[in-house]
Amino acid sequence: MRMRMRTARRSEVSTLMTGRMILRRALSTLQPTRRVWMGVTTERVAAWAPSGAVWLGVAGVALVWATAWKVVLGRIPYIKDTYPPSASSDD
Repeated sequence: MRMRMRTARRSEVSTLMTGRMILRRALSTLQPTRRVWMGVTTERVAAWAPSGAVWLGVAGVALVWATAWKVVLGRIPYIKDTYPPSASSDD
């Protein structure tokens, strides 16, 4: 028994092509925008984003280092087991 592949009808093809043409026309009218907020453009934000992420990480490490770091790191699995429990006088 031989199976025939279904070919697309002419109306289906024209509908697909019309949809593609509408999409292309809509995308061609879009222009890149330069959003400016208080003198900062999107290009500048995109350029400084990696540096900002690094500085945010450095600030987080500095905060953990400067504060009660055993309390903060005591909530992280596998790391909290490295510190012995502190002796408390809550008996």
